[in-house]
Amino acid sequence: MDVRVMHKGCSSPDPCYPSIRRPIKAVLIVSAVYLTIPLLFLLAPSIISSSASRTEDTSLWIGERKKVIEVSVSDGKHLLVMPAEHLEDIAVDNNRNTVWVGTRREIIRYTLQGEEVFRYPLNIKDDSDNYSWESDDSDADEVDSERVVHISLSPAEDSLWIGAKDEVIKLSSDGQKLFDINLSPKVLIGEDIGHIQDVSVDVSDNSCWVGLKNKAIKYSSDGTPILTFNLEDGNKIQALSADPLSNSLWLGTKKGIIKINKNGLEEIRISAIEDVQDLKIDFTDASLWLITKKQVFRYSNSGDRLLYLKPCPEGG
Repeated sequence: MDVRVMHKGCSSPDPCYPSIRRPIKAVLIVSAVYLTIPLLFLLAPSIISSSASRTEDTSLWIGERKKVIEVSVSDGKHLLVMPAEHLEDIAVDNNRNTVWVGTRREIIRYTLQGEEVFRYPLNIKDDSDNYSWESDDSDADEVDSERVVHISLSPAEDSLWIGAKDEVIKLSSDGQKLFDINLSPKVLIGEDIGHIQDVSVDVSDNSCWVGLKNKAIKYSSDGTPILTFNLEDGNKIQALSADPLSNSLWLGTKKGIIKINKNGLEEIRISAIEDVQDLKIDFTDASLWLITKKQVFRYSNSGDRLLYLKPCPEGG
C-alpha cells in the first residue's frame, strides 16, 4: 500500500505531514477499517478511533480537548459532537453500537448516536494542580501533563479494561466494576514502578497487558497475573499493543520499540526510533503503526520498516 500524505504547500516529494509546534498528545488507533485514509488525522493532538456507524462509509471518532467528534471520512463533515471534559482515551465497539470515552474524571459509555448510557466515576488524585486543557490557543504554552487514563476493549466479553493512574479496573457493559488491581507504589513496596502507562487487551484470549514504568504485566481475564516482562534500567515504557495473531506484545519505549513473544521473551528490538508516543497493531497483517513526537512509522511483524512519514519543512 502506497500511503502519501502531502500538506497543502508542501513541495517535498517524500511523504510528509505538517510539523506541530507543541508535542503531539495523541493516541494512534489504527484498524483495518480505515488504514487507507490520510494519516494526517493521526497527527493532530487528538484521540482517534474508527466506526462504520451510519453508512457503509467509514467515520472517525476524534477526541480533541473537550469534545468527541464523529467525522465522515469521505467528506470530513462533523456528524456528531459530544462534550467530554479532560478527554484522555476513546474506544469504539461497532458490534455493540458503543463508544467508550475515558476522561480524567470518569468513564462515559455512549451509543454511536451520542446517547449517554452511564458514567463511571474515577477516583484519581492529581499529583499537581497544573493539569489544564483550558487554552484554545495552539501557540500557547501548555503544561505537559501525563495521561493517567488508558482504556482497552475486550469485545468478546463486552467489557472494558481501564488503567487509571495506579489502579487497573475491569468494567462490565452495564457499568459494574468486576474487579480492580491496586498497583500503587505503596502496595508494591520498594519498587519505583511509576504510574500505569498503557493497557492493551489481547482479544484472542481476553487477557490484558498493563504497562508500568519499567515492566509489563499480563493479566488473565479474571485479573490473575500470568506473565511479567522487565525493562532494563534507564528506559521507560510509554505504549503497548497486543498482537492476538501471535499472542505477542509490542512495547513503545523512550529508547525504541520491543517485541516480546507469548512467553515474555524478547524477539525484536529497534533502537533507531526514540520517544514512542503510541502504537497499534493492524490485525489484517500484524503490521505495527507507531508515532513519535515528530514521526509516523509502519513496521512489519518481523521488524522491517514499511513506511516513514516525516514532518514537512517549516514554512513549506
